[in-house]
Amino acid sequence: MPEETYLCTSHLIMKKILWLLGFCFTSLLQGQGYHLGLRIGLNYSMLEGPLEENASFGTAPGFHIGPVFSYAFSDIMGLRGEVIFSQKGSKFDYSGPSYFTIRKNNDFITTNGTRTMKSVINNNYLDIPLMFYTLLFERVDVSVGGYASILVGSTGRGDLVYSGKRDNSNAPVGPIKFLLDQNFFKDRAGTTSSSVTQTIRLEGDQIVLPERLGGYYEYRTKPDGNKYNSLDYGLAGAIHYRLSRGLYAGVRYQWGIADISNDTFEVSYKTLSPTKEFILVPAKQQHRGLQVSLMLQL
Repeated sequence: MPEETYLCTSHLIMKKILWLLGFCFTSLLQGQGYHLGLRIGLNYSMLEGPLEENASFGTAPGFHIGPVFSYAFSDIMGLRGEVIFSQKGSKFDYSGPSYFTIRKNNDFITTNGTRTMKSVINNNYLDIPLMFYTLLFERVDVSVGGYASILVGSTGRGDLVYSGKRDNSNAPVGPIKFLLDQNFFKDRAGTTSSSVTQTIRLEGDQIVLPERLGGYYEYRTKPDGNKYNSLDYGLAGAIHYRLSRGLYAGVRYQWGIADISNDTFEVSYKTLSPTKEFILVPAKQQHRGLQVSLMLQL
């Protein structure tokens, strides 16, 4: 889907969601059974989806915090909505055959070898869950519903170790170690977040490389858009235990339905095309997350 069409569709969906939430919250404030509160807690999340050989996802930690709005239909059931800041993400590892393109002034030197890359992706969302709850026991309630999330920040941190040989001459390259300091919203092709450099030797020449690589450093030109899509949505279920009057401990699981990865940026780390361009390996990647939190209800 073209980025302009996708963004228009995403904005239209979010307008409808925000209108519905606004209507619900206005109704809450006009009713007698409404409650305001605060939720704070930890996230344990990862991406799930097919990956190429030698790549894997893993669980990454985060946190969430924000206001809670609830309305009781009766003594045993009601509606609960939230607008929270939530850090979701995933570990991503790749270890195996690969390539690296060295920038020397305005030239690009292609090499083949192996890379070991370990990174933690941190996607920050404005998370909007809307849940129906019912009292299961005197102190326990369960809830089901859905959520929509707007991406407000996207970064990656980690390291990359590469060693190989130049394509045309088999001259050795590396091992070279880079730190990954990625901002998928702001970075451009070939950019780095630091002025610190390192020097390598290649066939008698000294080549200056950055110590840190930005999110799109290995791109010759950056496609339109960003690595991750701006909208996520899915299903959610939760259980809460009332510790004392107004204080609850809860666990919630989010099962993402939307594909949050932008296929334009899903490239193979294993090999380049015969023309030394990226090979796209588009795959549907979805959020999976567990939230453990305390909820204060006034």
